[in-house]
Amino acid sequence: MGMEPVAKMKSRIQIVEDELIVASDIKSCLLSLGYFVTCISATGEDAVEHAARHKPNLVLMDIKLKGEMDGISAAGLIREQSRIPVVYLTGNMDVGLLERAKRTEPFGYLVKPFEEHELMSTIETAMYRHRMELRLLESEQRFRRLVENAADAIYVCDRDGDMVDVNVAACDALGYSCQELLGMKVSDINPEMTQERIEELIEQAMDQESPITLSGRHTRGDGATFPIEVRITTFISEGKPLLLALARDVSEHKRLVSELRESIRRVNTLKSIVPLCVLKKNLTSAEEIEEGIRAHHSTVLTSGVCPDCLSAFKRDISTGMKGKKPEGKPYSPSGSEAQDPSHPQPPPRDLSKDSRPSR
Repeated sequence: MGMEPVAKMKSRIQIVEDELIVASDIKSCLLSLGYFVTCISATGEDAVEHAARHKPNLVLMDIKLKGEMDGISAAGLIREQSRIPVVYLTGNMDVGLLERAKRTEPFGYLVKPFEEHELMSTIETAMYRHRMELRLLESEQRFRRLVENAADAIYVCDRDGDMVDVNVAACDALGYSCQELLGMKVSDINPEMTQERIEELIEQAMDQESPITLSGRHTRGDGATFPIEVRITTFISEGKPLLLALARDVSEHKRLVSELRESIRRVNTLKSIVPLCVLKKNLTSAEEIEEGIRAHHSTVLTSGVCPDCLSAFKRDISTGMKGKKPEGKPYSPSGSEAQDPSHPQPPPRDLSKDSRPSR
């Protein structure tokens, strides 16, 4: 009983086999399963040329071919040039051939002779793996574009502190080329990041879901340093934990914070001195007061008052101390008004004459 045809759009298969009878049998089997055969190639050179021209979905490649180029060499070129999945066909394979074949990253092996169901299952598995590989590659390319276009510097290092990946922003921030940074350790740009500290951060990041936020300083290639804020997380690559760090230069942020604090200090100073200066300069309208505040913004203050008003206050005080009689009633420290000396006062009462009758 034959296999049911593939119920989907026909996949395009290229056969590379130098034995004509075997190639014809494989073609008949593929057609019965619902595949489309693009061509049959008998040599490695012809296989590479037709794969580039016809772009099949998969190549069935006999390892031992006549001519200078065997199936393994042809498969390597097809994989490199066209990224088309290859399934090897072989009658027997020694250890040396197997090692060579593995380096071409094949998507399967079929040992001749094989059954129809083996052919179909091997082809479908290979093409599924290829689709997953393409999706992964596309995902990696999107991630790489995001990394390269990121404004923040991105560093990836291993447990030993060796840089294994960086983006363009990291190179620009530090003044190194990508090749130079990949030959450096993290401690070369941040001496605090020793191997022990990196291992500690990897363990900490693996134990928590949210990124770790740190602050520090990075050293440029010219020796200059700048403040940074770093967000750190970790991921697994090829079974090994790696540290991913996103570093942001916060020099401008710190400058703006310093300016804001200075502005707040000036505002608070103006709030304390403006009423005195407004009073002294006899500013009455809103426009005059606003102009006065603007004038005081860059004034060097002395004792919380601008120099002009301070001099005026000193003159007034000096004039008053020279004998100018203040208007109004004298002020008593007790809070009550003092008696006017021009009015006669009653004589003091003699308490000795105030005796009480005895009982």
